[in-house]
Amino acid sequence: MKRLGQIGLVLLVIIAGVYFAGVAYFTHYFQPRTYINGVDYSLEKKDQLEARYSGLWEDYSLKIEGRGEKKDRLRAADFAYRAQLKPGAQISQAPYHWPLTALVDKTYNLAYEESFDEVKLGQAMLDLHVVKDPDIVNPAPVSIVYEEGKGYGIKEAEAGNRLDWAKLKEGLVEAVRTHQESLDLDQADLYAKADPGVDRAQLEKKVQSLNEIGGFSLAYQFGETREELSGEALLALYGEGADGSLQVNPEAAEAYVGGLAARYNTAGMTRDFPMTGGGVARVPGGFLAGSLTRRPPRRPWWRPWRPRRPRPWSRFIPEGARPMARVT
Repeated sequence: MKRLGQIGLVLLVIIAGVYFAGVAYFTHYFQPRTYINGVDYSLEKKDQLEARYSGLWEDYSLKIEGRGEKKDRLRAADFAYRAQLKPGAQISQAPYHWPLTALVDKTYNLAYEESFDEVKLGQAMLDLHVVKDPDIVNPAPVSIVYEEGKGYGIKEAEAGNRLDWAKLKEGLVEAVRTHQESLDLDQADLYAKADPGVDRAQLEKKVQSLNEIGGFSLAYQFGETREELSGEALLALYGEGADGSLQVNPEAAEAYVGGLAARYNTAGMTRDFPMTGGGVARVPGGFLAGSLTRRPPRRPWWRPWRPRRPRPWSRFIPEGARPMARVT
């Protein structure tokens, strides 16, 4: 028991000695895990606070890591970065609590003044590989693409590797300000992002409609002329509905019919028809004609409705001759 008591006394003396030595040391030095304005001041002398802060950026350089294993370095001197604490800046740390407080982060924000050259910073940014390399590409959102033989499909979003200029500038200055050793551009979320685009379900609905409509082909016969409507021309007559599917656009369809009417209307026109027995039969306008109208003409209110009787046109054709084609 006596020996155990002696051992305990020795341990107590050692612990007390370590404790009081720590108190003496941390009276003049900052405790571990001390951060001032983001800068690690662990075990730094307290009376050198302002001087050390001002000299932090003299030989400082920031390591930059980007996508595609791109690497750069930015020096504080490249854009004349300077920072200093305002006079009278102090940190109060009670040295008597060091066994407990040394184990946790202690963060302090002191007033400071900084300056740097905006023009030089912009030029330094333009000289970075992550900005100037020729393989820099913009991000692309989810989109619809057409592949020959397969039809329409969805192309997934592409992240690209172009940086957001405003975010990059802010991120670089903040990294230098807090004296970071390196800056991972991806982790810092400094890359440009594509527009969100449309809802995935709507996009799939649109692809389905495109493939269904894209397989249609409409044909119109105007005498000897044939008009076909398919592919992009047919899809141009549709608009996107609320659910993403394609629906006929009345205005576009009306404009299309109007174009046909302008080209193929024969109402009121005199036409010549080749005859089976030779020669040509000329039919005055109004007796045999096709009409393409988007809306039927209104009947005047003073004229009562009655079915219009077809006007015989055979008297305009020479006897014994018949037309080879009929216009509709």
